[in-house]
Amino acid sequence: MPIELKEAVRKRPGMYLGDIDYDAANNVVHELVANAIDLFLAGLATTINIQIKDNLIVVTDDGPGLPFSQKSPHDPSASLVEHFLTYRHNHPTADNHAPHVHVFKGGLGLAVLNAVAAQLHIESSDGNGLWVQDFGRGDVLSPAHCQSGLFCKGTRIELALDPLIFGDRTPDLYELRKTIFELAHFYPGLIFELGEERFHSKNGFLDLAYFSWNKPTKSAAAPKSFYYQGKSGDIAFQVAALGESATETAFRSWVNGCATVENGTHVQGLANALAAIGWQPQVALIHLVMYDPRYAGPCKDALRTPEVTRVLEEALAAPLRDFYHAQSGLPLRG
Repeated sequence: MPIELKEAVRKRPGMYLGDIDYDAANNVVHELVANAIDLFLAGLATTINIQIKDNLIVVTDDGPGLPFSQKSPHDPSASLVEHFLTYRHNHPTADNHAPHVHVFKGGLGLAVLNAVAAQLHIESSDGNGLWVQDFGRGDVLSPAHCQSGLFCKGTRIELALDPLIFGDRTPDLYELRKTIFELAHFYPGLIFELGEERFHSKNGFLDLAYFSWNKPTKSAAAPKSFYYQGKSGDIAFQVAALGESATETAFRSWVNGCATVENGTHVQGLANALAAIGWQPQVALIHLVMYDPRYAGPCKDALRTPEVTRVLEEALAAPLRDFYHAQSGLPLRG
C-alpha cells in the first residue's frame, strides 16, 4: 500500500469511518456485506453469512471467488486481489463495475479495510483451488498461496479490528441486526445469515412497507397495497405503497442500499405516478439501484438525478393504471 494512503487512514481513520465508535466498527461489516450484495445483483451469489465474535468479523459468500489469477496493473508479480487490498481506487468500485451497493454511508474500499485491520485473512475459491492470503495494517503479510483440489466456490474474509484504532469497540450487534433485517427486504431472494439467525424475504419491499403502515382501527381490513419491481435501462427499482392517507404520504427512499432521508428526484417520480391515478397512500417506499447517482450534497441525503423522475413516471404508469382498474373496476379518468 502506498505509504501516503496507509498513513492517512491510520492517522485519521475518522475521515473514512466517521467517529471511531461502535458505528465505525459496524461500517467495516457494512463494506464487506455490500461487496457480497454486488455479487447477488450480478446473479453470482445467493447467501451471505456474517459472524461476529468480539473484534473478529467473518463474512462469507457463495460467489465466484476473488480474482487471484488476474495480475495487478501496478505489479505483474502480484494479483488483482492484492491490488484491491493495497490501492484505493477512484471509481465507485475497485474493478469499476457498477452499480455498487452502499449500506448506509458505506463505500470505504478494501484498501481502507486493510489499513484499519490488525489482520485480514482471505480464503477464496472459484471451484478449482483455494487461494489464501493475509493482510493487515495496510500491508501484505503473506504471499498468495493456492491449495490444489476441488472446493466450493466462495470467499471468506476474516477481519480483526485493530485495537490501536478501535480500542475495545466492537460491532453493535443490535444495530447490525436491524440493518441486515432491512437489507433482506431490499434484495428478495438473497439469504442473510447473522450468527444463528437467517433473514430472507419473499415479498421484499412490500413486507417492509407493512412495518411502516399504521392500522387506522383494530377492525380495519388489510390495506390496499401495490408492489412493483422493474427495470428501465440501467435503473432497477422496487416500489411498495400501502393504505390511504387523508393528509400526506410518508415516503421512505434508498439508492444503491443507502437511505436518502431527504428523498429527491426518485421520490418525485413515484409521487407523480401515484398522483396520476389519484391515489395518496399512507406509506410509499422506493429503492433504486443505478449507475452514477448524483446527489444534492456530500451526505447523499437527497437524489438529484433529474432524468430519474421521468423514467419512474413512465415505468410506473402502466402498472399503476392496471392496479387502479383492478381496485375500482373503472377506467382511469383522463
